[in-house]
Amino acid sequence: GPLSSQTKLNIHIKHPFHSILDFDPGKLREISGETQLRADIRPSADPSGKNPSMGPEQPALLLSQSMFPLHVDLNTIIDHAKIQLQPSQIQAGNDLIVLQMHGTAGLDANNAQFDNLLKINLRPKLLLKPELSGSGSISMPWRFIMVNGQQASVEGEMHFQQVSLAGADFQINGIDGKLKLEEELQLGGKPIKFRYLVHADPFQRVDYGRIQPFLDDQQFLHIKEMKVGGISAGPGQTNILLKQNMFRLQQLHL
Repeated sequence: GPLSSQTKLNIHIKHPFHSILDFDPGKLREISGETQLRADIRPSADPSGKNPSMGPEQPALLLSQSMFPLHVDLNTIIDHAKIQLQPSQIQAGNDLIVLQMHGTAGLDANNAQFDNLLKINLRPKLLLKPELSGSGSISMPWRFIMVNGQQASVEGEMHFQQVSLAGADFQINGIDGKLKLEEELQLGGKPIKFRYLVHADPFQRVDYGRIQPFLDDQQFLHIKEMKVGGISAGPGQTNILLKQNMFRLQQLHL
């Protein structure tokens, strides 16, 4: 359905240029100022005061219920050829998704570092077709670094707290623990590529029985129960690392 938006943008910039035609990259360090963006986006109400319904031809994702209202709060300071992103937040669907972020980037957009926290609070009827419902929460602190506009790295951990997911023919209950993420990417082309690939050693063996006493229990991902079709399994636990092009399933007890 149609959307309505209330937006407020404040910009205060000091610069040495008389016009856009006078722009000189060598004077980027002379630019300073700050910006503030506040936006509130939500589905428009019809004359009866109700939000428009999603017809069968609409996307399966329940946008009006899941992704809206959407709140954006961004604050930046520009100083000495750098943009400092002050603590900012994007919030969707009444805390369904919350992204908190802060960091620094160059005005030339070649170098940047941002520290972020993504929170997802699952709820019933996330999708209609295919059917998908959930409960519990996922939080992911992660860092993004870009160097010379050519290389980027993403590193973080996904923390699962009593997460359950259910679809038409599957069900996963009681996911707790964490999953580590380490990615290094090559930019500057389409598509974006992995900076290097990880190749599995088929002869690599680790005796986890010996090292398990030294591992924190929080390093594992615990699953209470899994059901697919008429097959059920659980409980189980595993240690997973997503590194470059490979999921490393380093230990599995089921």
